[in-house]
Amino acid sequence: MSSPRRKEKGSNETNDSGYYSNGISYYLGLVCPANKTVVSQSAFLSSQNLTIEAWSSSRDHYRVVAFGYPKTMPLQKHRIPDGQEIPWTEEVKQCIQECLRKFRIQWTRISADRISSKVVLNTADEPMDTVVIESVNEDPSSFKQAATEIAGILTAAGRPEFSFQVEIRNPKLMAANSSRPLPDDRLLLRALEDAQQSILQRVKLYCGQTWTSIAFHMRGNRLQPDDLCKPTVVVFCKPGSTCDFEALELALRVLLDPIGWTTDIRPGFLSWCIQPTIQLSLPLIYRSDLPLKPEHGSSIGVRGNTTQAGSVGCWLTLKLADGTELPVLLTCYHVVVSEDKVVKDKIDQEGMHYGDTTRKVVVQYPAAFDLDANVKDVEDKATYDKLKHLSLTSEIGYVIAASGVRVNSRGRRMDWALILSPDTYRKNTLPSNATLTNRAAYPVGGLTAYKVAEGEEVRGFSQMKADAWLVKKGRTSGVTSGWVSKLDRLVQWESIKTVSYEHEVTGLVEDFADPGDSGSMVTDEHGGLAGILIGKDLCSNDLDPGFVTPFHEIHEDVMLYTNGGTLSLP
Repeated sequence: MSSPRRKEKGSNETNDSGYYSNGISYYLGLVCPANKTVVSQSAFLSSQNLTIEAWSSSRDHYRVVAFGYPKTMPLQKHRIPDGQEIPWTEEVKQCIQECLRKFRIQWTRISADRISSKVVLNTADEPMDTVVIESVNEDPSSFKQAATEIAGILTAAGRPEFSFQVEIRNPKLMAANSSRPLPDDRLLLRALEDAQQSILQRVKLYCGQTWTSIAFHMRGNRLQPDDLCKPTVVVFCKPGSTCDFEALELALRVLLDPIGWTTDIRPGFLSWCIQPTIQLSLPLIYRSDLPLKPEHGSSIGVRGNTTQAGSVGCWLTLKLADGTELPVLLTCYHVVVSEDKVVKDKIDQEGMHYGDTTRKVVVQYPAAFDLDANVKDVEDKATYDKLKHLSLTSEIGYVIAASGVRVNSRGRRMDWALILSPDTYRKNTLPSNATLTNRAAYPVGGLTAYKVAEGEEVRGFSQMKADAWLVKKGRTSGVTSGWVSKLDRLVQWESIKTVSYEHEVTGLVEDFADPGDSGSMVTDEHGGLAGILIGKDLCSNDLDPGFVTPFHEIHEDVMLYTNGGTLSLP
């Protein structure tokens, strides 16, 4: 089931005079003040109380708004509802054209949409009706004054002040940056690897607890070719946070300029991929396609927990030291965490070793979150009977071992749980070629690199490699694909008091994961089981990355919690 994001365009095309006298602009029958005091974007740079959103937006001189600062990119656009449209009278259109001509702004397109940041984390990101003027000007010095006067024109035409925004941008030069893979340049990568700890020290010094992660990407305007992108250290900070970002940028430049890297400081929010994402006011996504038996990416959760859901990962055989073989289901620990605070705190700290029967956590399919929602909406007897059957058979097993909340010897966050589930036990199947359509793309080589028929089984275990193509099937986003970054992301989780190093996978077509996908099985182009999805960064990029824990590290950890038990495919 795909994410509810919809990119609806409600643009209004127009084409491209006026005069200026005594501080008042006269445009046909409209009169508006021209010298209205407006805080310029550059004024933000002198303030240490600046939010990360203001800092990030104010650094882009090719994207300017009439008041405040632009919405944090990436953006979502929606059509303005009927009856609330911008007053696009012929007189208003002519006035705007005259204003643009007066400021010598060569424009290519004018549109009006309801614009918000991709993820709304605070009031600054909330939807705002916005007139967007696209320009080819390479000198943006007149953008601010022009945007302010156009806002005056629209206010004079009847649109309430501050109920809308005017933005002038150069799409090819603005910092609409996207991330791309780093090149195979060992000198470039080695220089950065040697500087990683110094980078981390500077970020901790200036940001304290406000930073969330540090990534290493090639960054550039999405309209530009790869050779114009720059190797970039991207520091992500909590939305709405404040610190001396300017001092941090200067400190990082002293370190990075000599080795050919640049820096970008922007908002970023780490999230478990459970539905709903508790920290955010995102739309709730319920699964309605509920087969009688769970499949890869099916909805699971703790018995009776109607507040969240995660994903079925994969089925494995756990062979204990005494030769006993147990049919288990692998998912994330945080998907099946106990609702009993005492039990939860204990497992968080110590993990759950096999044989511990005092902390039993029962798991159900479908998650109560989804099952309850479907029962409320049922309209026909066949569906009702199916849901009744699912509710009677919803308990699929219980947790027999779990990682708790900790970091392993490699600095990777461990977040796994094994569920004893004999009644659901089955072989693992790969996403077929037929499923690589809307949200997934083929690896380099296309059909020749990935040939998987419907029902074809996972072919073994594999090691995650830099630049590798990976695919997963999750509860919420379904089948998506992405590429593995060459350098791990440094992550500061809220629940762990140390920094971890995580493999990040950036989507090729859309976000690699959505809330509800935690626990999803991740495989590579050769059909090998590579790992499981544990989380994502929610607003860092036009295509948000997911974090994947390698299976071989999970396997090593499982051995510690099962007295040497080993995992194999069914």
